[in-house]
Amino acid sequence: IKNTPFTLAEQNEIASRLQKLTERVIRTYSLSPEQVQDLHARLGYAVTATGRSGRVDWLSILIGTLTIYVLTAALPPESARGIFVEFMHAIGHLYGLPLLPSP
Repeated sequence: IKNTPFTLAEQNEIASRLQKLTERVIRTYSLSPEQVQDLHARLGYAVTATGRSGRVDWLSILIGTLTIYVLTAALPPESARGIFVEFMHAIGHLYGLPLLPSP
């Protein structure tokens, strides 16, 4: 994978997919208001980073963001795994990743 920039269409697609996925994660994992606020803030940062980061760098940003989130939210391991898998489902096609099993 080359660290090429995302096109504007890809940036918009990522923003849309992450927004929809965030809503599903909030419902599925019954997050507290504080956890929801933190998730929105962290993923907002990741979405804006699509405009200034290459693909490889952005994937590192997203993985780091999600890792910090699940650790600070003190989510159980099965919830953390489910969140990671759902996010990889949402953006994996941009990296040529195989379809992961559903959480």
